[in-house]
Amino acid sequence: MIRRTTDELPSCARTRAIDAAISAILAIGTVVLLLATTDIGFPRDEGFYFRYSADYQDWFVDVEQAVLGQQTGNNPLGKDTVSHVWAKNAEHPPLAKVLFGYSWRFLGEKQRPIQRFSYENDAITFQITNVRPSDGVNSGDLVSIYAPASLSDPTSIHSRKIADAQVLDFKNGQATAQITSDGFALADLQQRCRQGTTTTAVPSTMGGCIAIPENGGVLSESTAMRFPAMVLMSILVAAIYLFGVGWIGRMGAFFAALAFLFVPRHFFHAHMTAFDIPVTTFIFLTVGAFWHSLRSNRWAIACGALWGLAILTKHNALFLPVILGGWWLVGSRFVPGKTGKQLSLNLRRALVILSILAAIFAVVYGEVFGFVAVVAVFFIGTIALWRWVELPRIPRAFFAMPAIGIPMLVLLWPRLWYNGFENFRWYLAFHLKHDHYMQMYFDQVLAYPPFPVEFPFAMTVFTVPAMSSLLAAIGTAVLVLRTRRPVSVEPSAAPPRTHRWSIGWLLGLNALYPIIIIALPTTPIFGGIKHWLPAMPFIALLAGVGFTAAVEAITTQIRAHSQLARVAVATMIGIFCMASAAYGTLRAYHVGPAYYNEWIGGPAGAANAGMQRNFWGYATRLGLDYLNAHVPLNTTVYFHKSVRSDWDMYRKEGLLRSDIGHLADVFDFGVIESRIRQTSYAVYHHQQDHDDYELAIWRAYKTEYPVWQYSLDGVPILSIYKNPGR
Repeated sequence: MIRRTTDELPSCARTRAIDAAISAILAIGTVVLLLATTDIGFPRDEGFYFRYSADYQDWFVDVEQAVLGQQTGNNPLGKDTVSHVWAKNAEHPPLAKVLFGYSWRFLGEKQRPIQRFSYENDAITFQITNVRPSDGVNSGDLVSIYAPASLSDPTSIHSRKIADAQVLDFKNGQATAQITSDGFALADLQQRCRQGTTTTAVPSTMGGCIAIPENGGVLSESTAMRFPAMVLMSILVAAIYLFGVGWIGRMGAFFAALAFLFVPRHFFHAHMTAFDIPVTTFIFLTVGAFWHSLRSNRWAIACGALWGLAILTKHNALFLPVILGGWWLVGSRFVPGKTGKQLSLNLRRALVILSILAAIFAVVYGEVFGFVAVVAVFFIGTIALWRWVELPRIPRAFFAMPAIGIPMLVLLWPRLWYNGFENFRWYLAFHLKHDHYMQMYFDQVLAYPPFPVEFPFAMTVFTVPAMSSLLAAIGTAVLVLRTRRPVSVEPSAAPPRTHRWSIGWLLGLNALYPIIIIALPTTPIFGGIKHWLPAMPFIALLAGVGFTAAVEAITTQIRAHSQLARVAVATMIGIFCMASAAYGTLRAYHVGPAYYNEWIGGPAGAANAGMQRNFWGYATRLGLDYLNAHVPLNTTVYFHKSVRSDWDMYRKEGLLRSDIGHLADVFDFGVIESRIRQTSYAVYHHQQDHDDYELAIWRAYKTEYPVWQYSLDGVPILSIYKNPGR
């Protein structure tokens, strides 16, 4: 067989191979970079998703055992069991949590505490505690015993191995194991596992001995939970490049991919066991598939499946068909009818935009059925006016999305298997009437609606690195100026001629609608920029358009006509525009929500302006080394904004001493001060909207001065207080 060399490949195939290689480099590089920056603390909600993801895996273990005929309890597919398990965190669909759970189950290294060494049948046995079915500790499995970690080197584990053991049985959250290695005395093992913890002062070790399964994973438990979001982030970065390369060229598409990656808040969220990066990825992939479906039935099917994955991830994706429908109707033409008049182009555009806004308004202000009614009237009215309105060809994806996506939602969300309609109605109602959380915005505490309409627009301007946001504005201007003539696209990316409006409209609508939803005065605005994160890949592509326009303008001005000169100019401009973003990201990724750009004066300028700098307790990890070195043995610490599930994960991974107790936030301020008084230290996250908790610490400890503090550009992020009386 004769094989063609790369030089003999057709030009189109060679181009695709190059683009595939570049996208693969972007994806792999993104994963490597994210895995190299895992020292980010656990936000409040992440602790909940740790727990629920593992709970779902316990259910999957029961299902697997039932399939294998090893079921011992209730039918895991029965109504009672399914309703009980999947009622947990039912306000969010299951896909992301299932991915987190499977990654944790098979990639996470489970470190579990050991208790009660004893002699049984001439062998040393012991108990492994805090074990759950999905930990993978079963009868006959091999485990290794490790000595307590030293405070001076808590992460080194290979040099601490003591012995091997075999699991005898597992029940009620505990596994009994027997040491298989020779030459061990019971007293020596007990002494070694108590090493460093027998003093009443600060211990010198992180805790007692631990057991790790021999078939354990390669990542820490939290990193394994977070790994699916990292992978989806890498797919998203590569997809931004592939989507943009056909119409803004390689340089612009490459810049757009990096412009999305190197936003400190995006980079931060890419590490989270949460839904924002996953749903952003699936929404972007759905839009890309929709664009290609205009000329391919296969892409229409892919669009339906990707939308199914999106709505299985988060409710944001439910808006997408309305937005894509709006883009489709922008190409409509009015045909003179009884009135003999023709609507102007701008009026037709305005009617489409108003229709979309009306649907969004119904979602925010109305009930579930109000939203359904508005959407139904919108589309039925369009069909009724068919005589007067010449519609473009209906995209095939519009048939595939409900035909594939909705069955996927029902079949893959066990919560909808029983009482599905009522449960889905509850799910929508939860988000339509979501609680409001306080947010600082220019020295205002935004606690109750109406909220400032400009909030998401201002936050986007101030949190995207300055050069990237400037280029996005330039790119938007370029596309607006070209609306009356087609945007230059490669033939492979061009839509059918029946669609008059360019890909620029598709970008613009998808960049705008998530922000407009948050801009509505009654929409909850907590969580910084993450709730309109699905807009950001499209804004990054607009930055790519601006970058391409800047390169073209400069190369024309300096008369650099050769390809080599263009590449050199693009490289220099790219480095100039991206250097600050990359530096800011790698410098502040572990406190991503505290990042602000040069337009507002950086983190210090934002603090002076009274902007939110902290949210949901992610900064706790920054102070763990201090706590480990100073908290007395077996005492309790008040962890402001850090829930028990986060504390539990810190202890499991050896990041926090196992003897340090946890006091969570108490919302009754009549008792919080007295409870804090019983603790030895207090950890406080600086949020002006929660300064009453810091005041409670001052009163309980009778001091206003922290013993340790972490700051970013002089802006306090985390403070630790010591109780002088303990």
